[in-house]
Amino acid sequence: MDNAGSFKTLMNAIHQHNPDLHLLAIDLFGHGLSSHKSSDNYYPFHDYIADLHQ
Repeated sequence: MDNAGSFKTLMNAIHQHNPDLHLLAIDLFGHGLSSHKSSDNYYPFHDYIADLHQ
């Protein structure tokens, strides 16, 4: 999987075109440059929602 940093160039270009637009790119747990959970753990979708809520 890619990480949110991959979109930095695109987000900068969008922001230059429309400075009033606020963008957010989130790295979900276990993707991109964030830490991975232990090998005995898995990633059900509702865990991602709980991570964002924190």
